[in-house]
Amino acid sequence: MRFRTEVENPKYDFKLNYYDKIFTIGSCFAENAADYLLKRKINILANPLGVLYNPISIENGIKLLAGKIQISEDDLIYNQYEWHSFYHHSDFSSHEKDLLIEGINKNKNEAISHLSNSELVVITLGTSFIYKYLRTGKIVSNCHKIPQKEFEKKRLTISETVASLKNIVELLNEINPNTKIIFTVSPVRHWKDGAEENQRSKSILILSIDEIIKNKKNCFYYPSYEMMIDDLRDYRFYKDDLLHPTDFAVEYISNKFIDSIFNDEAKVFMKEAFQIWTSLNHKVRNRESTAYKKFTESLKIRIEEISKKFPKANFDDELNKTR
Repeated sequence: MRFRTEVENPKYDFKLNYYDKIFTIGSCFAENAADYLLKRKINILANPLGVLYNPISIENGIKLLAGKIQISEDDLIYNQYEWHSFYHHSDFSSHEKDLLIEGINKNKNEAISHLSNSELVVITLGTSFIYKYLRTGKIVSNCHKIPQKEFEKKRLTISETVASLKNIVELLNEINPNTKIIFTVSPVRHWKDGAEENQRSKSILILSIDEIIKNKKNCFYYPSYEMMIDDLRDYRFYKDDLLHPTDFAVEYISNKFIDSIFNDEAKVFMKEAFQIWTSLNHKVRNRESTAYKKFTESLKIRIEEISKKFPKANFDDELNKTR
């Protein structure tokens, strides 16, 4: 007897190893999944511009990284005692304009370097709704608590979404012709839009992605949304807001994703790397005790062993933490 509708895990025509770089951009779910991989020492850079939800904001973000867009005075605004960029999350905001620009430029250089050498780009779309700033007519990635009356809210059509996704793929191929691109849709419902509008919004994203992957050999789809909605169809897999996946749900989907894209060597590496991470993050009451000193010495030996076993991984930071 079956008790759940399990979503089939995709099988791709490529596999990544533990040393391959990954670049992710998109919604907050992308950050949650990336954090899961970071704890397993996968070389992944997530959301270098902060959380981005809609296709055009992601497109503009990649254009910014590629130098196709230059930030102008129109893209910066002072609100609630801070300077903000309409292309970036509020994590970049600063009391001083120069510090905001400095942080943006530093981040840009690191991000484009990582993206240029990534074997895989994962794009997580959250919504097809966009916000246009009425003063400039530009689509923004973050409203930065500016009154909503200063923006026009609009839902993208399928043709507009497809056009934006095509631009994203072309930009990525220009930056890194050898990369693979996986599109996925965030399982987080945008409930403030209402149940019906959320469903329409997600449907537009899914149909638009389908148009892209039918015509692009290096583009693929991963069913994160379907796994959450169908496979994990129970409120126990949602947080108290009944919208965001629990840590268990993120872990479940992330493990499925790992099975799809990584080879066996990478899976062994991640298991051992996570054991090191867990040990290093173990809460210690007395760092001067004999027991703790034995623990760190044993851990140091384990790290040295895994370094020899997986020579393309750098465990210098982990070794420093045992000293």
